Amino acid sequence: MIKKVNLSNTVKVGVFAGALSGLFILILAACSGPSSSTSTSGSATSSTLNSTLTSTTQGPTYSQFAAEGQVLYPAKCSLCHGDNGQGGQAPAIIGSSAALAKYSTAQGLLEKISNTMPMNSPGSLSRQQYLQLAAYLLTQNNYVGTSEVFNEANLKDIPLK
Repeated sequence: MIKKVNLSNTVKVGVFAGALSGLFILILAACSGPSSSTSTSGSATSSTLNSTLTSTTQGPTYSQFAAEGQVLYPAKCSLCHGDNGQGGQAPAIIGSSAALAKYSTAQGLLEKISNTMPMNSPGSLSRQQYLQLAAYLLTQNNYVGTSEVFNEANLKDIPLK
């Protein structure tokens, strides 16, 4: 006579132990870093990242700064200077009738807007926001090329004619 043996508990324990050891191996693999099969692609990614960092370590371009300034302009400037900088309650600051030459340089323009704008709350923006707005005005009025690297120290060398 053949005796039946209940193996279901034994099988369950074996499956659980196998799953637990598989999980343990996955955790160890994740903690040990990239394997040799990914090191080649890891190097490519690393070199791509390094070249990106190298090309951007000079800083953002006027275009990048101006894009942020363009976002700020409607909320901080357009009420007085018009939706497109064409003027309104305050002088035009974008276009052929823009009155920026009186500030002599881009640095002079930055100082003016940093100290006196917005009219209803002078000096209330961050330094970064004032720089972004200045970059927006400079690019819109073609005082700088959009692909030029933005450098605050060079603002004194940009004439507003």
